[in-house]
Amino acid sequence: MSINYVGLLMYDFPMKTGEERKEYTTFRKEIIKRGYYQIQKSVYIVSTSTKEKLNVIEKQLSMLVPSKSSVRTLTLTDDQFNKMKILSGWISFWRKNIKKAKSYLRVLIFGKFVIKYK
Repeated sequence: MSINYVGLLMYDFPMKTGEERKEYTTFRKEIIKRGYYQIQKSVYIVSTSTKEKLNVIEKQLSMLVPSKSSVRTLTLTDDQFNKMKILSGWISFWRKNIKKAKSYLRVLIFGKFVIKYK
């Protein structure tokens, strides 16, 4: 059985000036372009088959991060990610990005989000 990885990305950006809002918009577009899906405000995930792919994505993004922002990443296995409990709310990106998510078969089981691969 192969292990797949989930990269969790969390960020905060200052949004006081037009330039700061532009930096935020640019960063957000770049993470979406690299395959990230929003699961909560300022929290995104991407799934890859190797840690190396996550490292490449993180290195690319590190060159785009403005100095006044706060950006963090965490690498999890699918098993670890699937243990996440949803205490309240709904999977926000599920409804919005269903067409983009066709490369994965996503299943919601008893409040847990399980990623299955083709």
